[in-house]
Amino acid sequence: IFVDETNAALDALHIMEGRRDSPFGVGWFETPSLYAYYLVVLFRTLGTTFIALKAASLIPAILTVAALYPLARLMFGPAVALASTALLAFARWHLTMSRWGWNELGPPLFQLLATYFLIRGTRERHGRDFALAGLFLGLGMYTYLASRLVVLVIVAYLAYRILFERGFLRRTWRGLILFLLIYGVTFAPLAETYARNPFTFLNRSRQVSIARDIERAGGDLMALVQPWKWRERDQARIAWRVLRRNLMAHVKMFHLRGDHNPRHNLPGEPMLDPVTGVLFVLGLGYALCRLDDHRQALLVFWIPITLLGGILSTAGEAPQGYRTLGVVPAVALLAGDALVGIAWSWARVLPRTLRLAPAAFAVGVLCIAGWINIRVYFGPQARDARVWGAFSPIETAVAREVAAKPPEQRLYLSPRLYYFSPLRYITYRPPWEGGGGVDHPPYRVIHPAEDLPLSDENGTDALLLLDAHYVDLLELFTRFYPGIEAVMRRGPQGQPLYLSVTVPGEEIAALQGLTGRFFLKDGRVVTARTGLDILWGPGGPADGEVPEYAEWTGSLAIRRTGVYDFHERGGLWIEVDGRPWEGPRVLGKGLHRVRIVQEDPGKMGVARLLWTPPDRPTEPVPREVLFDVQPWDRGLLGTYFQGDRWEGPPVFQQVTPIVLFAWPDPEPWFGPFSARFEGEIEAPVDGMYFFSVNADDGLRVWLDGRLIGEGINPVGVNIVEATVPLSAGRHAIRIDYYQEGGGKALELWWAPPGRPRQVVPPSALYPAVDQLSEVRSTP
Repeated sequence: IFVDETNAALDALHIMEGRRDSPFGVGWFETPSLYAYYLVVLFRTLGTTFIALKAASLIPAILTVAALYPLARLMFGPAVALASTALLAFARWHLTMSRWGWNELGPPLFQLLATYFLIRGTRERHGRDFALAGLFLGLGMYTYLASRLVVLVIVAYLAYRILFERGFLRRTWRGLILFLLIYGVTFAPLAETYARNPFTFLNRSRQVSIARDIERAGGDLMALVQPWKWRERDQARIAWRVLRRNLMAHVKMFHLRGDHNPRHNLPGEPMLDPVTGVLFVLGLGYALCRLDDHRQALLVFWIPITLLGGILSTAGEAPQGYRTLGVVPAVALLAGDALVGIAWSWARVLPRTLRLAPAAFAVGVLCIAGWINIRVYFGPQARDARVWGAFSPIETAVAREVAAKPPEQRLYLSPRLYYFSPLRYITYRPPWEGGGGVDHPPYRVIHPAEDLPLSDENGTDALLLLDAHYVDLLELFTRFYPGIEAVMRRGPQGQPLYLSVTVPGEEIAALQGLTGRFFLKDGRVVTARTGLDILWGPGGPADGEVPEYAEWTGSLAIRRTGVYDFHERGGLWIEVDGRPWEGPRVLGKGLHRVRIVQEDPGKMGVARLLWTPPDRPTEPVPREVLFDVQPWDRGLLGTYFQGDRWEGPPVFQQVTPIVLFAWPDPEPWFGPFSARFEGEIEAPVDGMYFFSVNADDGLRVWLDGRLIGEGINPVGVNIVEATVPLSAGRHAIRIDYYQEGGGKALELWWAPPGRPRQVVPPSALYPAVDQLSEVRSTP
């Protein structure tokens, strides 16, 4: 399973749960929503299963093979139809995309159907054929973006016949008007969406356009159409140089070096087997010599126009087997025509006694081509580690573990796994079957540095499924739960997939509540773990007695950054993070040290701590956010500011044990913010240290007071990498980060001498506590 399949599937699941998407709108990555309704039909028929998801690709793939036969028969006769259909059925290019190609399998199918009925209409002049051609061409627009190139092929073919075939327009103008009318009516609802919001029509094309590569090289794609302007000649030369590389890559992909994306191909393997490749060249050469035949001209138009889907795509992906999939039926037609032509030529010179030899030859050639494709597809391609790794193996393995877990066990996933759509789909249970639907999967997200310790007084075990790099950060867990069981799950070739951490339920429950110390009249001190909603007297936490003095210490877990206020009943003195509580202020997500004192419990009769969390009424502080632990004293001190310039008084400060942030909304708050992380990093030995700091949006990094790198591009990811010599011991480090909107992330990695790249652990970091300052009361 790949993410593209399941992202579209989630749109379909939302529709099944009642979301009112227009069939004529667009969804994920501007995919027309009618495709999501096609998935809804499959899911309601086959269930939300692996088979149903794969059927979305397999059905059009099989129908494409079936649709090729009548078109090939109409164009070249039954012998070519059989040969071409066999070549397409065996084509590894087509087989590979059939495995997962989702809506890209649509354009070839609808192109074959539209072309068949269009040619039949021009031959037999039945209005029904023209209408069906327009219908199928219009329906193709609701599949993949490559369908727009199908329209260009049809337009070029019709223009050719109108210009070069005498009497064509006179014979067919009524049918062509009907064809255009039905196409327009079919496409019109989606076209209206594009017209109202051009972004939905152009965005994805712009994202993958080669124009961006040309601009980075200093050229301009549009200058190619204006080369006569002196000031644009250099830009045109640069543009042509980039474009030519893409063009040659796509010319070579048939026979020399194919798509290197392991989802599209066995990386680097030619897209065609040697047999089909030779026949394709012969067929294409014959077609170029017979351009007076509209059938050959159609195929000559079909090939280069369809290849534009890859040639005009970003250079880093060239050659592109996915966006050019529509070329495969044309290749099969040309190769099949060449094979049958060779066989017939041979048959004309052989004696009658050998008249079956050409047919046997053709069948033998098809068998060899089929054997080569099947052998590679189910052999080297199926066993290739790169191919295996391209189809979400981590998420698939995690999903299997999720499905196998005991129902009473609580389950937590790290952010990347939690939000990844293959896992959402595989573990989906609809609300009408007792599940949580798309938005409430059977697991929760966890950011270990901020969300530990866990809340639970029932003593049930918790299972944490985390990214593999957490294997170097087990101290995050053992600090609270020394009895964890951590297992690295691995793939078939031993490659690490993800870390499975089981936390014993009794250790989770043992931390719940604050440590209360109750000083009795007889001098005894009773210690108990309690909450802070106590009525003094019989049954109280001080062995049923009323103490003269009570003190509670521990930590308060803030699950959401925001403005908090505390209130008390019983004359409680409240201290948070070492400061007396004097009124509302911002508390960051994570642990905060608390100390509560009551001077005369007997007189007060009650000890009750209340709070006012963000957007909620005042209520007793629940025991589930109180823990008998201390906040982190290792890590870096984070200071957060309003706006993106590190200006003004801090909104809040907090020690973070690691710099591995993937802030979800609304953390720390909506809108621009900036943060400064300061402290020291301890080098275990003398040597060269590699640092990698990744940020979305921008950052600057200082080490020992020296700026070692910055990335201030406000759009997308910035990466600072540097290799610096360090002596053993502590070194000052500072990271300035800012966020203007969109994705929010910051990661600090290093590779000490002789060790692999890893997240800098808490044991190597010391916070700059001397930088603590007064903070604001509102964000």
